[in-house]
Amino acid sequence: MEVGVATDVGAGQHTNEDAWSAEQLHKNVTLLAVADGFGRAHGVPASTLVLETVRDTVRRELRRATFPSKT
Repeated sequence: MEVGVATDVGAGQHTNEDAWSAEQLHKNVTLLAVADGFGRAHGVPASTLVLETVRDTVRRELRRATFPSKT
């Protein structure tokens, strides 16, 4: 699979805080996600934090589905 991404700073903006992710998380699972830049949280673009959270959540759920707990 080939993935192409383009982004633009936008009118009236000084920086580009858009973020994207294209990552194969499992044999048959590819995460394709985009987040529009919408501010900063502790100096980090919020869009980056959102994508990291989504990716970590999907990974955790995949592990849970692949290796169910023995409780």
